[in-house]
Amino acid sequence: MAIGLWEDFTEKHGFQDGEAVEETDFVARKILAKTLNKHPKIVQAKLRLVPYDVATVHNPCTVVLLPRSGGETDKQLLETWDKGEIQPATLPEELEPEIVELLRDVYREAFRSPKREGVKSRRKPSR
Repeated sequence: MAIGLWEDFTEKHGFQDGEAVEETDFVARKILAKTLNKHPKIVQAKLRLVPYDVATVHNPCTVVLLPRSGGETDKQLLETWDKGEIQPATLPEELEPEIVELLRDVYREAFRSPKREGVKSRRKPSR
């Protein structure tokens, strides 16, 4: 299994348009959100990384980086975003050099996660 890139989690066509998504990617996404939401550069920028399950035929394992003004829940942020009241943010520039190593660490933890054991891939069936 390959380690997902930042772009895999943030683009509609990531993880080979969703064809290569595995359960480990969903575990990694959860760990990534938890890790980044505690990261000083994300906190300082008043951003929140929210897992987002896209209801399309494309990549189902995405995240969205949203601005926050206070104690909004992930659900509230997603609803505000869905209404067009806030726009997604980009990864702060000063965090970009760290993201590859951060993702490696996230996947190391995801591979060890007990939530992975005995779980099958979510790959789409062949056409």
